[in-house]
Amino acid sequence: MYRSHIKLSLIVGIGLKIFFRKIPPFFFLLVFSLLGCKNDKKDVYISPTKAEVHNGNFVGSKSCMDCHQKEYKSWEGSHHDLAMKIADTNTVLGDFNDVEFVHKGISTRFFKNGKDFMVNTEGPDDKYHDYKVEYTFGVEPLQQ
Repeated sequence: MYRSHIKLSLIVGIGLKIFFRKIPPFFFLLVFSLLGCKNDKKDVYISPTKAEVHNGNFVGSKSCMDCHQKEYKSWEGSHHDLAMKIADTNTVLGDFNDVEFVHKGISTRFFKNGKDFMVNTEGPDDKYHDYKVEYTFGVEPLQQ
């Protein structure tokens, strides 16, 4: 019985040695990692109060200021703050005084219609259209 036990140990040992050479070690890490990721807790949904629901509308950056004063002061006026703004006389940097730009035979005109900033250029239908500039993107070195 003792000899058969040693034979069995040798056979198992040799088999494991071959097995470990054939299977990369990262496979075992993957298996043990996946086994360790078992989550017995059920997901809990917390319903927001009516004050937290905004129906998908932008509530404005000032709404963050009350709870995050230090962060707001650091952010205000930064390139992140100025990354996207509603187009108005304070945010548009380009010249919209009836300026025309021609590139590859396509004429583009920048002008104002009342308070609105407008661009007249060729559209996807190869006809010229007026487009209202709704937002500015970026501030320097280039505004789009």
